[in-house]
Amino acid sequence: MPRRSLLVAILSIALIWLSNAAGRCRAADGCGWLDAPGDCSHDPLSPCEVYHPQPGDMVFFSHDHLRSRLVYALAHTGKPYHVGLVVNLPDGRPAILEAGPYDYVHVYLMDLLPRLRTHEGGIWVRRLRVPLSPCESAHLTEFALAQTGKRFALFRVILQATPFRAHGSLHSCVFGSSRIDRHSWFCSELVIAALAFVGRINPHRIKPNAIFPRDLFRDDPFNLKPCWEAPRRWTCEPVGSRQ
Repeated sequence: MPRRSLLVAILSIALIWLSNAAGRCRAADGCGWLDAPGDCSHDPLSPCEVYHPQPGDMVFFSHDHLRSRLVYALAHTGKPYHVGLVVNLPDGRPAILEAGPYDYVHVYLMDLLPRLRTHEGGIWVRRLRVPLSPCESAHLTEFALAQTGKRFALFRVILQATPFRAHGSLHSCVFGSSRIDRHSWFCSELVIAALAFVGRINPHRIKPNAIFPRDLFRDDPFNLKPCWEAPRRWTCEPVGSRQ
């Protein structure tokens, strides 16, 4: 077995073991809690809401690592630094599709709740307003399974810190691409490609390689509010008096 394939297999086994150890969830049971929406999120009397994941939800991750702050500053962006997409596994369990989780160098499809519980830092969720149809969800699962094991697009990420970056209105016109089938991905590029695959995003308008997680989080330069709710903070348990 080639060394790279062996490494992918070992990491996959480790992630499966981690999922079993941390526990799984079903969408009907809920996967953690979401903070109150909008201006109510800072009101300690505002109730949290059980998070029932659905395919097409965006999940944003952030942390305080100095390396990430420096790298993303060079690329003219910032927090949150990472994004994944909720996908149903073939057996119906909610999972998350990510390029480069835990700083790994491949694409993974992992059980959702263990992934959220083991992240060291802030997590936010943007829920899809209109759920995917069963057919759309099946196509999303098909896409996600086909991407699993592909490499993280380190070279294209490095380019984002150079004059040849695709990020930005002018650079997007020159270097942006509408491709949704690649041999490697970075995180937000993979999310946009997956949503384009099921017809929820137009890749000719929102070019996958020209988008960063913060763009999706802040609706800049594209307004996603008609299709996705505003980001809400995720917690493993309800906070304090909100229980």
